[in-house]
Amino acid sequence: MGLLTNLLGLLLGDGKFTGRLPTEVGMLSQLKWTTFIRNSLTGPIPSELSLCTQLQLLSLEYNNFNRLPSEIFRLSHLIGLYLGGNPLRGHLPTDIGILQDLQSLDCHKCNLTGTIPEEIGQCSLLQVLWLSYNEISGDLPTTLGTLVNMKDLLLTGNRIEGPIPSQIGRLKSLESLDIKGNIITHLPSEIDQLTRLKTIELGTNKLKFVPSSIVSLTSLQSLWLYQNEISSIPSEIGRLTDLKYLGLDSNQLTRLPVEIGFLNALTWLNISMNGLTEIPSTFGQLASLERFYSGINSISFIPSEIGLLTNLTSFSVGSNLLGEICSEIGLLTSLITFDIGSNLLQEITTEIAQLTSLKVLSAGRNSLTNIPTEIVALSRLERLDLDSNQLQQVPSEVSALTLLSTLGLDSNTLSGAIPSELFLQLTRLEGLWMGSNALTSTIPSEIALLTKLQGLGLHDNLLTGTIPSVLASLSDLHYLWFGHNELSGEIPESLLMGLLAPFFSSARVSGEASPSVKLLNVSGNEFLRGTVPDAVCNGIAFNCSSILCGCSCDCEVGTSGNDTVATDELAGVHLLMQGNSSHP
Repeated sequence: MGLLTNLLGLLLGDGKFTGRLPTEVGMLSQLKWTTFIRNSLTGPIPSELSLCTQLQLLSLEYNNFNRLPSEIFRLSHLIGLYLGGNPLRGHLPTDIGILQDLQSLDCHKCNLTGTIPEEIGQCSLLQVLWLSYNEISGDLPTTLGTLVNMKDLLLTGNRIEGPIPSQIGRLKSLESLDIKGNIITHLPSEIDQLTRLKTIELGTNKLKFVPSSIVSLTSLQSLWLYQNEISSIPSEIGRLTDLKYLGLDSNQLTRLPVEIGFLNALTWLNISMNGLTEIPSTFGQLASLERFYSGINSISFIPSEIGLLTNLTSFSVGSNLLGEICSEIGLLTSLITFDIGSNLLQEITTEIAQLTSLKVLSAGRNSLTNIPTEIVALSRLERLDLDSNQLQQVPSEVSALTLLSTLGLDSNTLSGAIPSELFLQLTRLEGLWMGSNALTSTIPSEIALLTKLQGLGLHDNLLTGTIPSVLASLSDLHYLWFGHNELSGEIPESLLMGLLAPFFSSARVSGEASPSVKLLNVSGNEFLRGTVPDAVCNGIAFNCSSILCGCSCDCEVGTSGNDTVATDELAGVHLLMQGNSSHP
């Protein structure tokens, strides 16, 4: 390599190179451009690269270099320096000020520590500064204000603290300000001078307020302020008429300004996880809104004006205090995902039948005693969650939803036999969950019609009889929860061979688990006795109290009713056998 002294460009990116970068690279005295991006090179970046004094582009991203020599920052002709995605460690040296031609600096994910040196302000042509996902700490230097050509300031995921300096107002070319995941406490009013700014990312910081001067950012399209300590939003926000994305979730908001309804271009709005008690009726004016997330608040009603949001495809109002759903919800004919779970609902409005585009309906954890018969009109529905309600029977209407892939009916008060028509019609089911009810009788053999089934939960019921051998024909079935029933007999061997997580606790069943099993629960069986095979115990965390074990591991054998746990090195498998009343 060292003989190629007239070489101008060395472009070896996206190869399969390993080992160290040869020090002879420093002999390429005329080199101007070099890239080794996305290889598997290791060791330190050779300091000899500093001898390539004509170098303008140095691209070493996504390798495994482990040291950054300060000499690199003396290449005064560098325009682009790309080192991101290497475990370099160290810090940015003060010599960075020498790079006065530098336009782009990428050191993201480099394990850098220390502070951003003030000398960076001497890189007056810098347009992109990407230092995200390091461990940089301290305050932002005020000298950032001299970087008047800056377009992208990307500092996500560091430990930068304190206020953003007022000098940032001088960066009149700035288009993207991304400092999320730090400890920023203050956004200066001078931000109003950044009239070209399109994106502000300040989520997961310690901001307490938003300056009203933000109204001047007329080019702003994305404003992310989630996971801060903000208690109010200035009413002036309604003037940001180009805003498309607004993230205010996980703050301390108790009310929202009605002026948010003036954001005619808004397509994405998240106000979840605050202390809000209402959705302003002016939100009905957000004609472009496609996704609206308002879960985990204290909202007690949905304003009827919500029906004007005819472009809405996803609406989440789960984990609130809703006692009813307004009939105008039926006007949201573009809705694909609707979450009303964890509220106080006793019924679902019949107008839901008009949501003919709906694919996901989450209504679990309410007080529903039935669902409207009109739900049969939701012919595109793929996921229906009705867990933790007060349904006494499996709604017959469900059988008409032939595209369902997931049906959740856990923790209701279902009784009687499992209706076989479920299996005759819902042949696309991948997950069927009916645990923690009062279902009786046997498991219907028609369950074999669910050829796509991957998970089946019938635990904590009153089911009797044997486990149908036809389940073994379901080749995709990996998760089977049958524990705490009155089932008995042999578990079909071919069924066990395909399961990753079988649960048969408190059942009178027997069988041999597959070596591929990841989680095995056979606790509470009355027949188990004898030795737990060493092959099962080896490297397993399990509980085998109340069984005469006799294995060679260090498990603790208890008497009936004990819950002792033995733990060797965990091999990704759990075996639960507590509560067995076996006899030698």
